[in-house]
Amino acid sequence: MKRCLETDGYTVLETQNGKETYDCIAINPISLVRLDIYLGEGDGFEIARQIRQTSDIPIILATGKSDVIDQVIGLELGADDYITKPFHVREILARVRSILRRTRLQEKAFLPCGCAQPCRCDPVVTENPCV
Repeated sequence: MKRCLETDGYTVLETQNGKETYDCIAINPISLVRLDIYLGEGDGFEIARQIRQTSDIPIILATGKSDVIDQVIGLELGADDYITKPFHVREILARVRSILRRTRLQEKAFLPCGCAQPCRCDPVVTENPCV
């Protein structure tokens, strides 16, 4: 999946457990988190819940657990989407694009200049000057 996301233009950072995931989010500008429910240390449900306590980063749970109750729990704990394995790469790419498109539309609503992308009008961004 990493290669497919990178081919589609995304930068992918991989982690192996909950601690690595939290550390990665703390030091990198993350646009979206894709979690499996089964991780080395802690489970994806718990990690999603903890991420949601401090952040609005979109979360996709991608897992082999297809029971409706697991899907409901994942979504109620803060996931924005839940996809069960096996899934086609095109499906996950479409879901990633959809969530990021909605997220960027929300960000646009908060940019003081009304630009379509983050720009120099936003004190956090230093590239893409307004035209």
